[in-house]
Amino acid sequence: MPKYSFLRKLLHPFIITAVYILVSEFGFIALITVVTSIVVTQNPTQEQLNQINDITDQYMYLIYALSALAIFLLGRAGDKALGRKHNFWPTSGKYIWSLGPEARSEILRGIGSGLLIPLIIISLLIFSGQLQYHGIFVLSDISSPIFLLFLTNVFSILTLVSCEEYIFRYKVLSGLQKSFRPITSVALTSIVYVIVKAFQFNLSPEDHVSLFLLNFSAGFYFLRTMRVFRGLTFLVTLYGMIHLVCGLPMLGQKGVGIFLIMDSTVAFRSVTGGGLGPLSGVAFISVLLLVAGTSGVLWQRNNASR
Repeated sequence: MPKYSFLRKLLHPFIITAVYILVSEFGFIALITVVTSIVVTQNPTQEQLNQINDITDQYMYLIYALSALAIFLLGRAGDKALGRKHNFWPTSGKYIWSLGPEARSEILRGIGSGLLIPLIIISLLIFSGQLQYHGIFVLSDISSPIFLLFLTNVFSILTLVSCEEYIFRYKVLSGLQKSFRPITSVALTSIVYVIVKAFQFNLSPEDHVSLFLLNFSAGFYFLRTMRVFRGLTFLVTLYGMIHLVCGLPMLGQKGVGIFLIMDSTVAFRSVTGGGLGPLSGVAFISVLLLVAGTSGVLWQRNNASR
């Protein structure tokens, strides 16, 4: 009987993960189908096939954001139908400015971490000659299709991270905690997160490491307060700085950012991440390793003092 009880506790986190993967794959297939029907007329040429790949890549974030949003809405509807109560976002603080001082402090710390890490690393890579700054890109012409794509990516990254905090923190991590120790639960959740991203994007081995460390940190941020504020704002700000502000590649997708920053001719790909983006570089991975370790240590100290 205890064995079956243990398996039942594991069932819910992995079911929601499997459903998320299936919805993501369905969304990707739907995107390719729509783009192909628009681009290809009769006999597809190599140029048309390349065009399909380019257009599909531009809307990958959007399709996966909508997939995560669908899981979020289904999950919330299921929770309501079953009478489950949780505080993913407190009803007493519907808007950020109406949240309590502790929640606002978590938000500010998350934004601060997500801002400083890429700002310092990318600045050092520019000053050391590894990266080159080429000026303002997106905002140079707000009437161009690129600006519309930029706004789409802003919406997509914000929606994707927010909904995935619900999936991986409130569903997967909270579910695994019923059967495993906190550190094991955080590690397993991070592995599940990386597996989902591997289905969604064409990742490098270094991307797997970075995503694991980012999710590991977000997991301990959540465990310290059982709220998503710090982890959510940390990830949104960090991804936004890398991809939307600096215009660098991320998760295999080309960057469309406010600024145009690229590898210099003397750049070491292992340091900057090259065409795969900074999350695939040693510079970022080293700092993320330090952040993940620090978040775990601080959680242990906080837990021991209770």
